Order: sequence, then structure tokens, then C-alpha cells
Amino acid sequence: MCGTKNVERIQAFGVEKVIDFEKEDFTQHGEIYDYVFDAVGKSTFFKCKGLLKPGGIYLSSELGPWWQNLYLPLLTRIFGSKKVVFPIPFNIKASLEYMKKLMEAGKFKPLIDRTYPWKKSAKRSNM
Repeated sequence: MCGTKNVERIQAFGVEKVIDFEKEDFTQHGEIYDYVFDAVGKSTFFKCKGLLKPGGIYLSSELGPWWQNLYLPLLTRIFGSKKVVFPIPFNIKASLEYMKKLMEAGKFKPLIDRTYPWKKSAKRSNM
């Protein structure tokens, strides 16, 4: 899923299906999945719940409204068959090394949408 300006770029990666979120509501396709990964935190478990098969997993990189992704992993383990997983980076250095190895092996090709000057990123991290 991506915005209109990136549809062709994503298709160039050879993906099976691209959904333009600016033109389509991804929850209305009638398809169900084992796994939904919200890489930029633009959705919620409750919006995506209907997209998940029984036993399906919703993973987000964002805390969600009212920090729901901190407590939903506990609640969904007890109630219901669909689960929320919230990634807590315990070892960021090891994660970055793993991603580096995947990129060097050609198994992971990140799409870099924009870059920021180092000084600007440092200011942002101090918020």
C-alpha cells in the first residue's frame, strides 16, 4: 500500500498487488490476511481487525490512539482469536546489523522516500 506518487515505484519491485491509499480504502477489498503490518502507524487494530483471519496478527510501529498498542497485545491474547503485537526494540544494534546483512544479500530493498539533514534529525529526536 502506498500513495499515488509511489505506485509505479512499488510495482517496479515486482509486488503482486499495490493499493493506492489515496484512491482506495484498503479495508474494503474483501480480502483477509494472516498478517497486517502497519509500518508507519496510519491505521489501528480495530480498523484492520476485519482483514485478519482467525489467529491473524496485527503489528504496528506506532503506539496508536490512547497508546492502545501497549495494552492490546495483552488483551488480545486473552480475548478473541486475532492478536496485536507491538515491537519493542530490545537490541537496536542487533536489529540494524540484521537489516544490513539482509540488504547486502539482496533480500531486503528499502524504499527511501526522503532524507533529512543530520542536524534536523537530531533536533527532532530531542523533542
